[in-house]
Amino acid sequence: MAVAFCSCYCAAMSTVIVTQNTYAYQTMAQDEDLGTAGGTTATKSLVVAGAQSVKVVEVDNTANTSAASYVKVFNAATTGAVTLGSTAPTAILYAPMGEKVCYTVPAGMAFSAGVVWTCVTTPGTAGTAPPGSKVVARLFYG
Repeated sequence: MAVAFCSCYCAAMSTVIVTQNTYAYQTMAQDEDLGTAGGTTATKSLVVAGAQSVKVVEVDNTANTSAASYVKVFNAATTGAVTLGSTAPTAILYAPMGEKVCYTVPAGMAFSAGVVWTCVTTPGTAGTAPPGSKVVARLFYG
């Protein structure tokens, strides 16, 4: 599976799911504060239950000027099916400190159970600490 990296503009977002009728994907999930809840462990969010194909993930890490962030995406139907620190993510997407990034998967990244995501400050399976400031993210699927 080829994953392309591109720079893009990530506009202001809210935590909603909206229907898109253009491009190869149909639905967009947005989270204005992915992974952060003011605690010491990142929070997880269910994007959608059921089989899906993820086409694009946009990450705005501009509020974190001194630390990179990592968006972890899991193949799971519920947030309870994911234990941060031990459940291996399907994908880990790097967002450099103070930058906006966009990952595209033209053929789609397949998820059979559903899509759960979070954002942490450490790459790999073991990372559980949330970013210090808001990370805004969009995920396009369908």
